[in-house]
Amino acid sequence: MRNSTTNTRLGSSIPSGHAPGDVRDAFLEGVHCLIKSEPASEEPRAELRGQLLTFSELCDLLWSCDDTLPGDVARDVEDMTGEPVGCYAAAARALKDLLEWEAEGAAQRRPGSATR
Repeated sequence: MRNSTTNTRLGSSIPSGHAPGDVRDAFLEGVHCLIKSEPASEEPRAELRGQLLTFSELCDLLWSCDDTLPGDVARDVEDMTGEPVGCYAAAARALKDLLEWEAEGAAQRRPGSATR
């Protein structure tokens, strides 16, 4: 089972509910990087508390965060994923699913990996 509230690289735990501002800001930075990136490109990274985290790791940190997502970002996430989102947790889950789907598609498109 996923332990979405603990990130061992940070050595801290983010409980359900409110997330610290620096975590939310790093996530927003990652969303903006995703908007600018090509599908199936390298996963965006953002700095948080002196550590470089993948966007998926940021999603894990916000998995249970019910803070309200800024409206413009919510619309951007909805445009990318096709899923309605209103809080950081919903956006994190939708975007992590999108990244996993894109990664699977990229693996299937690699030479020598096509199924017969």
